[in-house]
Amino acid sequence: VLVSPWDFQSGRADIIWRYITAHVDKLEQDGYLADLRQLNNNVVISS
Repeated sequence: VLVSPWDFQSGRADIIWRYITAHVDKLEQDGYLADLRQLNNNVVISS
């Protein structure tokens, strides 16, 4: 999904796009998700 953070309430966001399986498959075939997975491995999410 792509999200847009709210300016007035941190920690909340609107979902602006939800990828369907066909989109994900195409992004994977074109090599875009490999870089994203590498970035994701370096991100720590805390609550």
